[in-house]
Order: sequence, then structure tokens, then C-alpha cells
Amino acid sequence: MKKIYILLTQTQTRFSKFLRIMTHTEYTHVSIAFDSKLEQLYSFGRRSMLFPFLAGLVKEDPRGGIFLKFKDTKCMLFEVEISNQKYAQLRKLLGDFLQEQQTYKYNFLGLVFMKLNIPLRRERKFVCSQFVGYLLEKSGTAQFEKEYTLLRPEDFLKLEQKRLIYSGPLQEYANVG
Repeated sequence: MKKIYILLTQTQTRFSKFLRIMTHTEYTHVSIAFDSKLEQLYSFGRRSMLFPFLAGLVKEDPRGGIFLKFKDTKCMLFEVEISNQKYAQLRKLLGDFLQEQQTYKYNFLGLVFMKLNIPLRRERKFVCSQFVGYLLEKSGTAQFEKEYTLLRPEDFLKLEQKRLIYSGPLQEYANVG
């Protein structure tokens, strides 16, 4: 058996505050990691600190970038135990994404359709929750009650096989973890 990690976060960026108002939820971002120290953390988000609309598939650093700038970022970190086969499939799917990382863009239009509860699949475009949900579904790791294009960060709280390993300021975990 192997372990993966699902990280829910809430930064204080303008975009995150906007999403929080629109969704009425505590966490507005989700990432996936393959180690408890979060050294391999992946999601869809901003590629530039200066230009938030330059966004797509990113490797995030909980000790740097946006998370370092917003030191008061709240998080919940879950551990999910999966079979070796599902883990290998998950890593392969992620590897396929990473091979063409620059061709993937953030699905801004998808946010509107999510709010309207209308599934919208767009080639090479995802928001964070769509990306993590897609990986988990396609690898057979998890099934959700709704289409992956409608998943929001709070939907990952419903994962049955998860185990909460940390809740609190991300910087406290990242500096210790």
C-alpha cells in the first residue's frame, strides 16, 4: 500500500477571497502530494506572483511562492492509503500531464459553469478541484457523486478513505513537516 496526500488551503489572495464569497466555503484550493512533507505538491493555479491570470498546471511549494507570501494560509491535510496499482496509475496520469505542462491552462470559464452547476469539459483546461478529482477518478482511487468538472475543494472532505493528519496554519506544518 502507498499513501497520497490531499491538501485543502485558504490563502488571503484577492482571487481566493472572491472564491470564498462565491462558494461560501472555508477552503478554496486543493492540491495533491505524494509525500507527507509536501515536496511534490501539484495543482492548477497561478504561475506568476504578479499576474494571477497566468495560470495552469503548477508544482507548488508550501515553503515558498504564494504560500510564503500569505503566511496566514489555513490548511487541512489528508492522507489517503491506496493500492500500489492505483498509486502507479496516479503517478502515470500525473506524468502525462507534466510532460506537456505548459499546454495546460486554468479553466476560468469552468468556474462560471461550476457556479451554475453545469458540467463543462474543456480540453487541457482545469481548475484545481477538477484536476485533483480527474486524477483520483481516472486512477480508480476515488469516485465522486458528481462529474469531476463540478467538483469543488469541499467535495474532497467527503472522501471515505481519507485520514486527517493536520489542520491549521500551513507554514507551521511546512516548517515542521
